[in-house]
Amino acid sequence: MKRGKCLMCVCSGVVVCLVAAATALPKVARADSTVTISGNSYYEVYGAPVGDYSLTTHGHTLLGTSNGGTTFDVSHFGRFILYIPSGSGRILFDAIGLDDHWVESQPGPEYAHYTSNLNPTNCSWTQCGDWYIEGPPDGKTIENGVGRDAYYGFSTLGATAMTVYLQGASTGTHDVALTAFSASPTSVTRGQTVTFTGTVKNNGNVSESGVKFTMTTNGQQLRPPVALPTLTAGQQVSGSLKMKVPLTASKGEYLITGTLSTVTGETNTANNSMTVKVVVK
Repeated sequence: MKRGKCLMCVCSGVVVCLVAAATALPKVARADSTVTISGNSYYEVYGAPVGDYSLTTHGHTLLGTSNGGTTFDVSHFGRFILYIPSGSGRILFDAIGLDDHWVESQPGPEYAHYTSNLNPTNCSWTQCGDWYIEGPPDGKTIENGVGRDAYYGFSTLGATAMTVYLQGASTGTHDVALTAFSASPTSVTRGQTVTFTGTVKNNGNVSESGVKFTMTTNGQQLRPPVALPTLTAGQQVSGSLKMKVPLTASKGEYLITGTLSTVTGETNTANNSMTVKVVVK
């Protein structure tokens, strides 16, 4: 199984490596208590808790035993699937897998039963918060999903809750928009100065940098691109540029288009440009 980029850490006796289970996972705000997130999210955790539990196959120890204080080799361990219910600050234990073998949790009212062949994704990571993971109750056994014959089994002896440091994918929503663009005056003579005013907004939920603003007419650039400052999520900035109408300019109507450069992962390029009309008399 190909594994994605991950974070390794040891927190409260838990060895974990966290990877996203799907693209565009919502960014969870850092919180010390209950938080609200949008919808349901799934994360994968590579690793094993160092505590009271045993991991066996056909009754034989697979990787070692925690009874003697042995730390399991996470490179051979499978994965947990953690289910984050909407509006909750706790992650419910849902399933584990050993290498390519999927092991599902027994259905019950206290656990969401989720089955899907989730694959880890390579992505960048942004700190999203500290989470409290509740393990299965005492005596809870996580069995093989095929026939539930416990070919691979995971049983908790003490069911001690685990605390991990969780990170989420920073893919987010990327959308910069030119929300306003105007010229004043719109009717000018040669040699007169026109002031162009524009407003740019970051409609996404992540910061954007490197955005540039250009003005063109009939495909010809009127001035060098203007580099905008870094825009945080939801931030809006306005500015103006002055241009003098050349004495050699032909009389007539000119369509001036202001355009923002697209950012990586841009979800809506239709709002990156606006056009105004200027008449040279």
